Amino acid sequence: MGRSNVNSALTKSGDLHEQPIVSEKTAIQGLSRTKTALYGLANLPTSIVGLPIALYIPAFRVKQDVTPGVDNMMWFTGQLNGTYDILCAEYCGQMHSYMLTTITVMDRSDYDIWLVTEPDTSNEPPGLTLLKKNACLSCHTQDGSKLVGPSFKGIVGMKETVIIDGKDTEIIVDRDYISESIKHPNAAIVKGYQSGLMISYELTISDEEIDHIIDYIETLK
Repeated sequence: MGRSNVNSALTKSGDLHEQPIVSEKTAIQGLSRTKTALYGLANLPTSIVGLPIALYIPAFRVKQDVTPGVDNMMWFTGQLNGTYDILCAEYCGQMHSYMLTTITVMDRSDYDIWLVTEPDTSNEPPGLTLLKKNACLSCHTQDGSKLVGPSFKGIVGMKETVIIDGKDTEIIVDRDYISESIKHPNAAIVKGYQSGLMISYELTISDEEIDHIIDYIETLK
């Protein structure tokens, strides 16, 4: 079975035309097995960024353009167990080369175990768990390096120039700014970064969860 950080649907074993079983777990999920191959249907997300990208799995010899605002579908066949690279084959901006992930092909029995196994986060700060769950670390680092958005390291208390209504404004990054940026990410963009790349999490992450996230970010000195 294939898995990665792309949302998809899980179909029953056997007939590829059976009704999909929708799973809430983030993955390229399930898919049907024949005697010779694993088949999968990936429902590619289009609402994450407002840019055209192309999901490319070189080992599978497949590429699918992902057009913003359009439901994009891809069929693929994983014939040999293993982990394979997923790349972006469309130049989508300055951080294009960071658009990397993997897909894993495995036996059905192993996949079924993986699907119901939750990662152990008992010793992890709740804010870090939330950052991982909502894919925040795909665009923001914890070590000071630059990705799609500013690094979380040392950001609290930092003086930044942000663009509000087209005008440069100097601010001190505090809890209120981070909270507002999670809810309305394009209202005050840090200068040097591109707007329109982050969606609003106002309806996805609660105020209590935002507090946990900021508590964790404050520890990244």
